Amino acid sequence: MNKDYAEMADRNWKNHEKRLEAQNKGRSGWYKHYRVRTAQLEREYEFEREKK
Repeated sequence: MNKDYAEMADRNWKNHEKRLEAQNKGRSGWYKHYRVRTAQLEREYEFEREKK
């Protein structure tokens, strides 16, 4: 995924009305503490053995 596109998607998600509503509900009544961490995936490897 293009880095600029990913950043734009993150900003759009962060400002999405339904997400903001859920965040406010969580902060006011559900959670005492939470943390969000984001990371960039640099590589991913996968192996799947063929079925015999």
